[in-house]
Amino acid sequence: IGIAGGFVRGRNGIDFQWKAQKVDRFGTDTPLNLENDATMQVFTADGHYCPKVQGTNCMFRKSVLREMGGFDENFAFYLDETDICCRASQQGWATAIIPTAEVQHGFEASDRRTADRVPKSLFVEGQSKAYFCKKHASGFDCQHALNAFQAEQHRRLIRLMVAGYVMPADVKNLLISLDEGLMAGQ
Repeated sequence: IGIAGGFVRGRNGIDFQWKAQKVDRFGTDTPLNLENDATMQVFTADGHYCPKVQGTNCMFRKSVLREMGGFDENFAFYLDETDICCRASQQGWATAIIPTAEVQHGFEASDRRTADRVPKSLFVEGQSKAYFCKKHASGFDCQHALNAFQAEQHRRLIRLMVAGYVMPADVKNLLISLDEGLMAGQ
């Protein structure tokens, strides 16, 4: 076992932000089926997916990080731990998911988002997503994954607009920043 991670509860301490996930070569998450939510379970890559831990609740063996050459500095923050998970899985390292090792993920305003988690820019997310696809899906057509990511972010921004957190002009500017990031990452 080279990687371990647990569940993440949201700011209210009740709802889960993240449970167990696996990721494909395009950086797209899907739920990882656990036998139960009470015991540690160990997973390895299955050819199409690798187990993934969330950056807010994860641990890596020092030897794994050394073997992988550390974190890839081309990722500002988004998908950086996912990249390590994929590279380590490809080298045969297993990942332990420990559901009872929970953290509560609070957050504050920053240069990236408001206190209400409204993004100020989506450049980094776009850049990291495109770079992840370029790195891990070489030889595959990544455009469908990038289009799906753009659509997902657009839906998110529309929900924020309907809830009154952003104005229509903000949605437009955030989508422009996303597009600029996607171009930079490619």
